[in-house]
Amino acid sequence: MIKLTLQHPLQPTPLRTWTFEEELTIAIGRSTDNDVVVYSSVISRYHVQLKCTNGNWEIINLGKNGTYLNGKAIANAPVVDGIEIDLGGSGLKIVINIDSELPQIKYGKNGVTSWKGKKDNRKKEDEENNDSNKEETTENMTMRQE
Repeated sequence: MIKLTLQHPLQPTPLRTWTFEEELTIAIGRSTDNDVVVYSSVISRYHVQLKCTNGNWEIINLGKNGTYLNGKAIANAPVVDGIEIDLGGSGLKIVINIDSELPQIKYGKNGVTSWKGKKDNRKKEDEENNDSNKEETTENMTMRQE
């Protein structure tokens, strides 16, 4: 899960929050076909993109007015939990929070090759439940035969 929070430019009040569960690419900009729409004249129609590759998120600037990290314009940068980006130098900031317990996805030539994280735990729990169900079924069959 990744959560984006648009901060008020003059107050510590969040204006809006977006949460994404499964998306691997998130588009931010003024255009209404973005995942996150921010209405401001200094924000480009397609301003910034967040992209997840092999479980690691990256910020990619697309806008002419720039995306800033710690006051410096960036072309791209890795995302760390709690990072704050400034869109177009306007004072509009987005705080990015990432869930460290997300499954880590590894891709190969034929698509996803492995998962690490919550999904593995669910699979393991399912296997354990299936094994206990098999044992119960075997016990029931033995009882019936006697």
